[in-house]
Amino acid sequence: MTSQSAITAQDIRKSFGSGRGLNGVSLAVGKGEIVCVLGPNGAGKTTLVRVLTTALSLQSGAAWVQGIDVCEEPSRVRRVIGVSGQFSAIDDLLTARENLEVVSRFSGLSRHRARARAGDLLTTFDLVDYEDTRAKAMSGGVRRRLDIACSLVSEPEVLFLDEPTTGLDPFSRLKMWDLVRDLASQGMAVLLTTQYLEEAEYLADRVLFMRNGVVVADGTVVDLKAAAGSSTVTIQLGSDSESDLAAERLRRSRYARRVSVPGSRTVTVELPGGKIEAVAVINDLLAQGLIVSDFSIDQPSLDDVFFQLSKAGV
Repeated sequence: MTSQSAITAQDIRKSFGSGRGLNGVSLAVGKGEIVCVLGPNGAGKTTLVRVLTTALSLQSGAAWVQGIDVCEEPSRVRRVIGVSGQFSAIDDLLTARENLEVVSRFSGLSRHRARARAGDLLTTFDLVDYEDTRAKAMSGGVRRRLDIACSLVSEPEVLFLDEPTTGLDPFSRLKMWDLVRDLASQGMAVLLTTQYLEEAEYLADRVLFMRNGVVVADGTVVDLKAAAGSSTVTIQLGSDSESDLAAERLRRSRYARRVSVPGSRTVTVELPGGKIEAVAVINDLLAQGLIVSDFSIDQPSLDDVFFQLSKAGV
């Protein structure tokens, strides 16, 4: 655990009768960092969130949030975190404002401050039109926004979001992403589980990939894509003769794995990395006096990463 870690876990374990759970998870999330947790159903993502937010007890290992031991001082942990789980915690019989004010009061705010905080969150989450609407009459997407708004009532230092944009339309999802980014820019640490790969692409400073209760990959989206396989660069040259010269040159490059000439004035080369290697080989061709009229890069997608890491034995 470091002074810059908002969340730290060391070899944490939690088992259930079904055998699913956590089988030795270690991680660290820095202040102001957004970490997205990916993995197939049953990988242990929700269990991880529930352990770190003190909803489940640990069987072994250790974890801290803002330097507070989740096992030794769970009540202190709960005072510095915000949590929005897969299932709404709002009261169906209360209006949007009433839900926010009740949570504010439970968080220790005065009546006046609770009302002001509720008003701020109603505006931030575009819930003003539902201020006096009972939760049971709201659509799933509106309820989701209200639930996440409730998790921010106490202005937490660390935010846990378990599949936060499930049920939201594309516009609301994008707005939610921008809000999460804004929170992180202000120093809030965010641990977020998701089934939306584009969500991880858009938000994540770092991605943890879980399978069978363990973390099998940890890195940036770019790092994980690079590890998933090669990139293919297609290069358009000025003439057929130049494409032959380019192919010959590329075959001698330390970056190239496979080089082919699939058509007129076109060369393709497989590279172990991505843009950096592509720029290097393009610059090399230009230095030889060849005319490069265009090029494109086809890289592994996060979908490729997901399917590859989901396979048993990877």
